[in-house]
Amino acid sequence: MVQQIDSGVHQHTPAIPDMSAGLPPEPEATRKTEKGKKEQNIIYLKEGETKFLKEQQMNITFKGITEDSRCPQGVNCVWAGTALAQIVVMGVYTRPYTILLSTLADTKKGYNTSRNFNGYEFSLAEVNPQPTTNKDYKDHKGNYRIGLNITRKSAGSDHQTTKR
Repeated sequence: MVQQIDSGVHQHTPAIPDMSAGLPPEPEATRKTEKGKKEQNIIYLKEGETKFLKEQQMNITFKGITEDSRCPQGVNCVWAGTALAQIVVMGVYTRPYTILLSTLADTKKGYNTSRNFNGYEFSLAEVNPQPTTNKDYKDHKGNYRIGLNITRKSAGSDHQTTKR
């Protein structure tokens, strides 16, 4: 779809629905990747919320954001910063396992953008709200919402990370 902007410039509107404007549909939202080849299941959780994922046969709890050093909106930063989400996953036949997911990979600090558990890969798709110059991590504590992308791992590539 092409839209004409007042300046006479044509802009292509993406085929992906704009999930940032307003809240996504509950309880799960499915959308295609930009390449359009593969669908992703994005699960949205509020801080402290637990959901049972029937397809994956596991509970997932968003415990909270333990760090949010992302650059505030409207500010030019030297470093983009990162948000670190703590989630707890528990399969039907496994013990609870805590996973820390970051918006930025940094092996020196132990930040991972994705982690595997029980045959699935978990990665952060969204962390909201974004810090502003008026509201930072402390102001948003308890009001964060994340979008998690959960992908089934192919046979032979599973690095099960359950506690034993």
